[in-house]
Amino acid sequence: MARFGEVDVDVRVLRRARRAESLAVSLTQEGVPVLEALAWFVADGDGLVHDAAPMAAVAPPVDLAFLSELLPPDAPNPYRFWRNFELKPLEWWPDPTERPAGDPMARGWYRYAPTATFEDPAVDACRSLILLDTLSWPAATRAHPWGLPWMAPSLDVAVQFHRSDPASGWLLAEGVAPVAEEGLIGFRSSVWSEGGRLLASGSGQLLCRPVPAS
Repeated sequence: MARFGEVDVDVRVLRRARRAESLAVSLTQEGVPVLEALAWFVADGDGLVHDAAPMAAVAPPVDLAFLSELLPPDAPNPYRFWRNFELKPLEWWPDPTERPAGDPMARGWYRYAPTATFEDPAVDACRSLILLDTLSWPAATRAHPWGLPWMAPSLDVAVQFHRSDPASGWLLAEGVAPVAEEGLIGFRSSVWSEGGRLLASGSGQLLCRPVPAS
C-alpha cells in the first residue's frame, strides 16, 4: 500500500491508431509497485448522440452545508485523504452511531481542494476517477450499523469517461454496492456535473479485511 508522498509514473504506448491510443501506466514508490492502469485516449469524432442518464433530484450544493460546518469545531479528521475534498452531504447524522442501516448507497457533493478544476483534460478526468472509487466503501457501509470491524480496499475499478466539464467545481458522486458476500463487495458508481450531466461511470470490487488492532 502506498504512503502519502512522491510516486514514480511510467507511461508506455501499447497501441496507436488513427483516432485512438492505448497507454499503460505503472506507479511505483521507492521501487515497489503501487498501481497498474490501462487507458484509452480517443480523438474527437462524429457518431451517435443521445443522453438517457438523468441525475437524481437532489438539493444543489448552494442549498447544503459543508461537512466542516456540521462537525463539532474540535472534531478530529484522522484520515488525511479526506483533506483533498470539500464535502456537502445530502444526509447527516450528528451522532453516527444513530445512523440506521439502509440501502447500500452513498451520495454527496464534492469539490477538490485547494484546486477545484484543472485545464488538462486527463488531469480533470481524474477528479471523477477518484470519486468513482472512493464512494464504493461508504456505499457498502450504509447497509450496516456503525462501527464495522472491516475495511475494504479496491481490487479493481473500470471507468468510462463520457464527457468533460472543467467548469463544474462541484461534482455529485454516487456509489451503490448491491452485493457483498464471501469477503468481496461489488460496486457501481457515477459522477455528475453541477449542471446534471453524467461525466463518468464505473464499477469494481472491494476486498474485505479486518481493521488493524491499532
